[in-house]
Amino acid sequence: MINEVDADTPGTDAAEFVELFDGGTGNTALDDYVLVFFNGNGAVSYAAYDLDGLSTDANGYFVAGNTGVNGATLNFSGNFLQNGADAVALYLGTAASFPNGTAATTADLVDAIAYDTDDSDAAALLTGLGLSVQYNENENGQKDSQSISRLPDGGSSISTVDATPGAANPTPSGALAISLDVSSIPEDGSASITGTVTAPSAVNGDVTVTVIIDDSTEAMSFDTTIFDGDTEGTFFIDAVDDQWQDGDQIVTVTVEAVTYDPDSETFTVTDDDTGFLLAINEVYNAIDGNMYDANGDGTADTDDEFIEIVNLSGGALDISGVTISDSSFERHVFPQGTVLGPNCSIVVFAGGDIPQGSTAAFGNAEVQFALSNPLFPGLFLTDTGDVVILSDPLGSISAGGELHSLVLPDQSLAATAESITASTDLDPIPPYVLHTTTPSGLACSPGTFSDVATTPFCVLTDTLTVTFNVADVSESAGTVVGGGTVSVPAPVSADLTVYFTSSDTTELDGVSIGPVTIAMGTSSADFDLFPVDDLDTDGPQTTTLTARASGYLNGSGSIDVTDDDTTPYTPPNLIITEIMHNPAGSEPATEWIEIYNADSEAVDLGGVTVGDEDAVFGTLPTVSLPAGEYAVIYNASLGSAADVRTDWGIPAGALVIGVSSWDSLANSPSLGNEVVKLFDAFANLLDEVDYDDGGDWPSDPNGISRALVSTAYDDASNDSGTNWVLSTDASQSNAVSPAGTLFSTSDVGSPGFDGTGAGNTFASWIAGFGGATDTTAEGTNDFDGPNVLDAFFGTDPTVTDSNGVQPVGKSGNTFTFRHKLADTAVTDLTATYQWSPTLAVWTDDGVAAGPITVTFGTPTVVDPGDANFDIVEVVATVTGGTLNRLFVRIEATVP
Repeated sequence: MINEVDADTPGTDAAEFVELFDGGTGNTALDDYVLVFFNGNGAVSYAAYDLDGLSTDANGYFVAGNTGVNGATLNFSGNFLQNGADAVALYLGTAASFPNGTAATTADLVDAIAYDTDDSDAAALLTGLGLSVQYNENENGQKDSQSISRLPDGGSSISTVDATPGAANPTPSGALAISLDVSSIPEDGSASITGTVTAPSAVNGDVTVTVIIDDSTEAMSFDTTIFDGDTEGTFFIDAVDDQWQDGDQIVTVTVEAVTYDPDSETFTVTDDDTGFLLAINEVYNAIDGNMYDANGDGTADTDDEFIEIVNLSGGALDISGVTISDSSFERHVFPQGTVLGPNCSIVVFAGGDIPQGSTAAFGNAEVQFALSNPLFPGLFLTDTGDVVILSDPLGSISAGGELHSLVLPDQSLAATAESITASTDLDPIPPYVLHTTTPSGLACSPGTFSDVATTPFCVLTDTLTVTFNVADVSESAGTVVGGGTVSVPAPVSADLTVYFTSSDTTELDGVSIGPVTIAMGTSSADFDLFPVDDLDTDGPQTTTLTARASGYLNGSGSIDVTDDDTTPYTPPNLIITEIMHNPAGSEPATEWIEIYNADSEAVDLGGVTVGDEDAVFGTLPTVSLPAGEYAVIYNASLGSAADVRTDWGIPAGALVIGVSSWDSLANSPSLGNEVVKLFDAFANLLDEVDYDDGGDWPSDPNGISRALVSTAYDDASNDSGTNWVLSTDASQSNAVSPAGTLFSTSDVGSPGFDGTGAGNTFASWIAGFGGATDTTAEGTNDFDGPNVLDAFFGTDPTVTDSNGVQPVGKSGNTFTFRHKLADTAVTDLTATYQWSPTLAVWTDDGVAAGPITVTFGTPTVVDPGDANFDIVEVVATVTGGTLNRLFVRIEATVP
């Protein structure tokens, strides 16, 4: 069985390990077992190791881990073991049965442990492996020194304790016991519970006992200590006044300590509320593969998720600072100045191409976007069941606790995309119902009553007005102080916070205006203008500023931003021509990205950025890339440009640039494809390449993400027949020519030059021979005199033209050609063969290993032809280097 897992270790995770245990038998052969590692994101495998030929040690332990782990007999690289939410599984089988991207399964499963480091449960992974518990390595706040272990070795109890690779895990110390002096406390905090935790015997050294309350919105407590030599510790439980009518709540308290079995007890928090301040009235969580365009922007996607909140307090509520959370993260914080009128609603969308603020589109309800979590902007509600919690952590309108919460049902198998809503609007008492069951029959009704889906919760009549105090503004004017005024029809009774959005952020910055306050008792406020100086000669641009504020309909005004440029700015024509994402060496040590200057003049790369969908690898330095030349970009922390040039065989003329923040390029598991993006210094997208390692394409082209912009090198649209698919062979890369044609994978890639040979064509070579008339096609015979034959051909053994010129092929450094000559005896034939160094210097690593010499043997007749022609064969041998191609010209003198 899997006895111990340590995924999160100090520093760069160089002490990771997985320990197996055979029950103490010792020296047990592990043939026919395979160790498989699963990613919680998608519940698919990311690595597998055969254990054939390995065995447990004399004490029954087997350790797989980093090279620095004591006793590890199977090694994997540092920072290999993912920190969670993930899993380790032991199967009967082979690694070949678990290629990367294999879905978690219980078939032939021997044992598995799911783990995390303060992460939410990976529900799909637990289901796939038949598990019910995911263990937290940081449960005790000591992830660097502790591991997830069976107690005792091979036991059924799993706890987070000090790591012991290849040695016995700590011995269990028995079970704790918990007792409470009363079984119920009131929500108003007028009384508390005294709890006692008892150890089975006097403790040796102080023991910290963790006290866990399963519902922190109802009660709270603190950890306690059983001191050395004692058997008991005391703790207190206080109720939390949650400010909403939710009835009496049963709460569970659990006591835990390292090496002890835990114990739990329940108590009741009695409700003292008779109503609600705020309530969640409707929630739409997008169903994977079955979405609805709830925000009306023309696209059904996860931006359409929304949460509708209503004010049931009977008066206006300033809900600034109130939060919306799900089971994993805080998703939204209502910003400064968010005031909700009585019985009015506010709708928080995940996003979308719609205006924020109050418009007629959603019954005048205020619209905000969920952007409180910069790492995960949006709502990201799961369709397999979630919880939405409305809280007031700052205590602005309540005692600082939970205002309302709603459990979302599992809709993952639903045939119709729809929201759940209060069965009666403005009445949050369960049950909630599917929206299609309401009288309107619609899928959802953000901002309006569900029974009609057109009736607003409250009516807004006043509109904000935006005016400008200048006729226009120059893009180079800098800050224009007091350039505009926002006003309302009548003086406000409390400070009113106004936000602005610009219709064109490349001309006028709306965010920098910031929230503007119309002071209590006044009806207007001036604001500054922030024009943006672009590089385009685009003339005056009319730009609209839209103002939004709680309780008012949006207002807008337009102004011209005049131009100060005389030379139009055109983004450089830089394209991504090659990616090495899965090299034979360690990653990202030998990964690289090649870009090509397709402009007619040199391009300054200063400020150009390269990265993937998650991060920017780095900004390129101020350096000139000539027209028609390549630049190879690599991780600067991995060596100097000189080392890279030498190690990878980059031509001397190619530009090599290191960037400093390069992480590993993804190898594109079967979850989907990956992308590399190139931007100029002004954030213009110059090019992006969508690539895959073969896990999705071509067997399942519809499995590839369509979220990316399609380019000549992008398979996102899958409509041009040009797909960028990198080979699963770890020593291969794909190269495309500047024209966008996909070529076969090369053995090692061609960093710094065009590995496809574009520009080095047969026609371009023969055209360089003065007096030669054969300049049109490979394999053309032409008699340009009574006794002279010109023949030009390459090395494609499948080509035989009408004149009979046929390159038979190559074997190592030997090229064989056949061609027709006028019927004659070989002894009467004099032939001169010419070859082109320009076209021939393409060795296996793309660099000439010269000087290269080509020697031609004596031509022989291998197949007598008809009465007019003979088939003649000649063998060319290359020395001084290995060539991939060889173009030859023949001058044959015949009688």
